[in-house]
Amino acid sequence: MVWPDKTYKAQEITPRLKFYLQRIRDIVYMLNRDFDLPDRLESEILIRLGRLKGLKRYNVSSKIESVGTLLGIEKCYHLLRIFDEWITNILKHSHPDTIDVRLCLMKNRVLLEIRDNGTGIVWSPGKRNKKIIEGQGLNSITWRSQSIGATAEAKKEEGDINLFSIAIPYKIQPAAGK
Repeated sequence: MVWPDKTYKAQEITPRLKFYLQRIRDIVYMLNRDFDLPDRLESEILIRLGRLKGLKRYNVSSKIESVGTLLGIEKCYHLLRIFDEWITNILKHSHPDTIDVRLCLMKNRVLLEIRDNGTGIVWSPGKRNKKIIEGQGLNSITWRSQSIGATAEAKKEEGDINLFSIAIPYKIQPAAGK
């Protein structure tokens, strides 16, 4: 079979292959080791924040509530990957001195907020900004947040504070036997 335009097809196929490869990696990762991730979500976030504190370059603070068991394996996995990607983005692009992380319950949602005092990244999934070229990390955050029904955004707050927030819906499961 001869492709009419080999360049066009290569440009079309490569991003799709990368996308599907990442999904396969996610599935394999979850199957191999993360059946207990809902029980460990909070400690995994604290471990990552501890590594940042250990660098002694950042003032890191956190308020982490126990919410993992409300979300289940898939949502916890995606939330942790989103957390990792956003922290990487702010360290690489925003250059903060201070990072504050909050994980808590708000009504029928789990809320993750990451604040920093760096130069900032203003981003909202689904809303294109011609000044921002989304890389693989922001595209991954967009896909992951949409796949778990979450809403995510990044914006500037008063006092030159940057806020990334993601709200993930959850349902309280009825007790067994009811």
